[in-house]
Parts: sequence; C-alpha cells; structure tokens
Amino acid sequence: MKVRIRTTMLVCFPVIGSRFAETLRRTSGRHIYTTRSVQTERNKNMKTQSIHHTKIVPAFLIALAFSCLVFSAAAQTGNPSIVGLWRVHYFENGAQVFQSFDQWHSDGQEFEVANIFGLSCQGVFRQRQDGGVQLFHTGWNYDANGNLTGYFDETQIVKVSADSQNYTGTFDIKNFDENGKFLSEDKGTLRATRLNVH
Repeated sequence: MKVRIRTTMLVCFPVIGSRFAETLRRTSGRHIYTTRSVQTERNKNMKTQSIHHTKIVPAFLIALAFSCLVFSAAAQTGNPSIVGLWRVHYFENGAQVFQSFDQWHSDGQEFEVANIFGLSCQGVFRQRQDGGVQLFHTGWNYDANGNLTGYFDETQIVKVSADSQNYTGTFDIKNFDENGKFLSEDKGTLRATRLNVH
C-alpha cells in the first residue's frame, strides 16, 4: 500500500468533491486540506481514493492568541503588573519637579499627561528579566510662553511593589532642539501610586 499525504494552505470554505480539491491544489489557495491517496500493488487500475479534510483557522483567533501572550510574561513569572492608571511624582536631588497621570496599557503602550503646560507624551515599554519595567518615552518641549522649543526622549526603569499599588524607579530625560541637537539632560527618581475605581 502506498500512502501519500499532501497538505496545502487554503481559504475557509468546505471542500466538496475531488474536482474542487484538485482545483484548490492547483491554485494554491489559503485553506488547509489534506488529500490521502491509497494505491494497492494488486489493483493499479483502482481509482485513487481521496479523503478531504478541511480545518478552518480564522486569522482573528490566531491574532487574539498572540495578543494574549504579549504580556503574559509578567503573570507567568509572578511579577506584579504595571498596567493601569498611576499618579507619578518626579524628583531631582530630593525635590519634586513635577507630577503626572500615567496610563500603562496591556499592549505595551503608555500615555502620560504632566502638570507642566498640559504636557502630554507617549511611550512603549517591556518587562525586564529582573522583574522591572523599562520605558522609552517621548514628547515635545515648550517654553514659558507655549512656543515649541524641541523634544525630549526619556528612559525609565521602574519596579512595581508586590501588592501592585506602587512603583518606584529612575528616569533619564534628554532634551533636543527641533533639529535634533542635544541640549541638556535631567536625571532623577520617581514614585507612583495606582489610581483605582472608587
């Protein structure tokens, strides 16, 4: 007995009859089907028997599965999640320089609104192997009159408390003019408290 198994990616339609399966095989569609041909040595004139099996794999289910895995690393390692809304206090040399409301999203995006000229900025973050969180953050800088003076890039390394209600860490802000020329750098510490629904 000779068995051949052929698998091809198809589209999401049921397979009906061998002629339809052969057409799909030739056109190399996007569905999945399997054809099994069985031939015996005793009877080579016997018609090839085909068994068609279709698996429907919707793309949205695959995308959903991958999106669920994006931030499962924190949960799997037992690290507290930073996802949520926080009130953040920034300090340089022990003195508070500004505050913000910071929203961390489960897709790795982050959005912050500070109390400096209504400054809003955004960033991306990832879970570190040491259990901390690393953030890259960017936004525009303005002078006291509200005129654009350039932009900044900020790096934060933070650690969420075991009860997930606070985080602390460091920040490093590099300021640039509108053409990308480096102007100054600010470093310090920060601490944040989670804001919950009352």
